Amino acid sequence: MNKIIPVLVLAFLLLPMVASAQDTCHLVVDLDYIHEDCTEGADVSVDDYGACCLFNSIHVITRWLSGIIAALVGLFIIVGAFMIVTAGGVPEKVTAGRNYILYAVIGMVVFLFARAIPSIARAILGM
Repeated sequence: MNKIIPVLVLAFLLLPMVASAQDTCHLVVDLDYIHEDCTEGADVSVDDYGACCLFNSIHVITRWLSGIIAALVGLFIIVGAFMIVTAGGVPEKVTAGRNYILYAVIGMVVFLFARAIPSIARAILGM
C-alpha cells in the first residue's frame, strides 16, 4: 500500500504533461461559450484553442471522479445500513453504521461539488 500512493501521485503529476503533448483534442462537451468552433465532437488544435482543450479535460476528469464517488457513496450507505441492521443492540456497531452513512452523505456533497467544478472555473475566469 505504501508503494502505491507515490506511484498514483506521480501519475497524477505527469498526466497534464502527457495530455499537453497532443496536437489536437477531441471535445466531448459543447464549449461554444469559449469560442464558436469549440462544439461537441470537434477535433480542435491545442495551439489555437487551448482553453477549449483545458475545459474539456476538466469536464472529463470531473465526470470520472463523480462516477467513482457516486459508487463509493452507494457502497458506504449499504455497508452502514447493514451494520445498523445487524448490530443486535450493540451501541458501538450502531454508531459505526451511522458514521458510515454520515461519511457517505459527506461524500455525496463532495460529489455535487465535483460536478460543479467546471462551472466554478468558468465563473472565476469570467467566461
